[in-house]
Amino acid sequence: MADHSTCMSRSCGITVDGIVKICPQCGGFMRSSRSIRAFGWVMLICGVTAFALMGWMFRAFLAGGGAFTGTRGQALFALGGVSFLVLFLLLASVESLYMVVTGRTNRRLVRTLLLLLSVYILGIVLLGMIGNLTNLLSAFGS
Repeated sequence: MADHSTCMSRSCGITVDGIVKICPQCGGFMRSSRSIRAFGWVMLICGVTAFALMGWMFRAFLAGGGAFTGTRGQALFALGGVSFLVLFLLLASVESLYMVVTGRTNRRLVRTLLLLLSVYILGIVLLGMIGNLTNLLSAFGS
């Protein structure tokens, strides 16, 4: 495989043959295909580890009887959160495989992953705020 370098600038993203540190088009930082592949392997190992941990936790839950004692809403919330996390891990695994195979990053997939991560974090923050507000209101109501 011939080594090439890819510009990491959001506005550029060109790929040139050989190892180049500075982009000839925009002056941005460039990464070699070798370093992108190495980062792809690290991402893939992290993704597989996260899947394994989730599987281990699910197996431990089922081995403990698997009885959920919360409300229907809590169950749907937990299922939605886990489903969102699994979707994020699957997309990250696809991106890491793409990086390992091609030595490049898929900009659309990276944007999608960042958007999903932002929505996930925003949801956690908002739900935490709603939970705190509910607790505050119930404390004043009693």
